[in-house]
Amino acid sequence: RPLRAARLGDADALGDLIARSAAYVLAHGTLLHPFPRVLSFAQRDCGYLLLTVVIGNHYAQSVQGAALNLPLRRRDLADRLQVSTAHIGSLLADAEVKGWFRVGSGGCLAALDAAFLAEFERWSVWQMVHFEWLGEAQAAKGLQLEVS
Repeated sequence: RPLRAARLGDADALGDLIARSAAYVLAHGTLLHPFPRVLSFAQRDCGYLLLTVVIGNHYAQSVQGAALNLPLRRRDLADRLQVSTAHIGSLLADAEVKGWFRVGSGGCLAALDAAFLAEFERWSVWQMVHFEWLGEAQAAKGLQLEVS
């Protein structure tokens, strides 16, 4: 929605949206806890960023017209995410042991568990709905102020 996106170009509007999201989380709990695998990554240094790179890699392989597929080589990921290769290795090994995904030789995504992908996608949709709801609530509040 271009008009809503344009409003978020305003630092005050974006700050207000973030503040209202934080208030929601304080009142209702985090948005991550219903998604334990996503939460597992988010709790580790650069874990969420690595997760998005892996999922992006999957989409690049499986969705026609998706952005270029970048290899998931440890050194490249470590440089990109500004952590050690050992840390990247630990995150990748943990995901493989748990059966969530596996990176093969040359940095190719060799396996991605369908349930893991579905959880990430549900969490992503919930994030979009959450911020859409906050934006609509703010827009409705603004209309009430204008009418008053």
